[in-house]
Amino acid sequence: MYTVWLRYIGFCILLHLYLVHALGLGWPGVETIRMAVLAVCAVMLAMPFVARRFEDAGRFFAARTVAAVNAPYMVMLTWYCALALAMELWNLALRHAATGHPGAARWVLTPRPALGVIALIVAAAAIWSVYEAGRVRLKRATFHSVRVRRTVRILQISDLHLGLLTRRRALMRVLRLMEQTHADLIVSTGDLVDGALEHLEPLAAEMARIRPRLGKFAVLGNHEFYAGIEGSIAFLNAAGFRVIRGECVRLPEGIHLVGVDDPTGHRFDGNSKSDENHALPRRSRREVIVLLKHRPTINESAVGKFDLQLSGHTHGGQISTDKLVNVAYPLRTGLRHIDEETASYVSRGTGTWGAPMRLFSPPELTLITLEPASRRPRNLRRRWVSRLGLVRRLRARLQRKT
Repeated sequence: MYTVWLRYIGFCILLHLYLVHALGLGWPGVETIRMAVLAVCAVMLAMPFVARRFEDAGRFFAARTVAAVNAPYMVMLTWYCALALAMELWNLALRHAATGHPGAARWVLTPRPALGVIALIVAAAAIWSVYEAGRVRLKRATFHSVRVRRTVRILQISDLHLGLLTRRRALMRVLRLMEQTHADLIVSTGDLVDGALEHLEPLAAEMARIRPRLGKFAVLGNHEFYAGIEGSIAFLNAAGFRVIRGECVRLPEGIHLVGVDDPTGHRFDGNSKSDENHALPRRSRREVIVLLKHRPTINESAVGKFDLQLSGHTHGGQISTDKLVNVAYPLRTGLRHIDEETASYVSRGTGTWGAPMRLFSPPELTLITLEPASRRPRNLRRRWVSRLGLVRRLRARLQRKT
């Protein structure tokens, strides 16, 4: 957890230093701007720690207020600095090109009006991202396998991040959508909770009302460990989920459900269970194995031992500028086939981490339908064989008549 705080401090300082530089391009020599930015940087550095102290003291309204200011500000600052840097690189490339083609200098952007336009773009993006974050949609995917006996509908929820900023209003939107799916099985692929858990008991009771036919199961993401392993498991149990930690659960319909902990757990819990090779059962021709794993990584030694892996964690690049971080994860969002008989589904996440904002990465609930593999190619072949036999018989009959 200390590593997370250090990264935040370093990132915050770096962004504000660049902001001082960028504003100096438009308003050179104005010392007041520099001092104001550095003062704001000091306040924003302190805010997460203040919010945490309020949260630990049980003053949740004060903690939410501080977090509701700090988190969106940091997102908007990130966008502003990214666009300002793009402006600088554009001007640098054109000035370099102007040495051989003087006409290129006409396209160099003047810093002051360009920075004003960037501010307008960031404001518009912020408004849209708040709107988009509240529009949870249902995505559907279908997985065919010869091991599936009959159709089963699995509803995947991931990265809801119930905590200071994701509260009852957001949860009720999700629950209404969940009830409409009439899923046979509900699974959580981690980060259902975030932060202090003492004030989340009413939300667990709301989630417990939904009881699908085959049950509800969850695995632990990195934020369950950040929030506290014992409290997180207690919340998930109160919400009606059975937590699977490095084990296999056999369900009706020939489904084996395997769940593993997020690797972050090794820093918090000596009993963390993240080895899927140990948890995966022997593969059978009549049983489908579904692996629940928070991070969208593939263990090459486990490929061929399961049929479908369900993951989350990346949020699909929640604020767009963080899509670069997702390069570390080879699996992209959506349904992807690893080989002919194995696939993965990576969810964009149902909630938001940090600021309640999403830009070009809308939140989702995912209804995954397991269906028996189609026998159409074999039936089609039989039909063509029968048609060919009929043609031969008709041809032989015409030859006899002639």
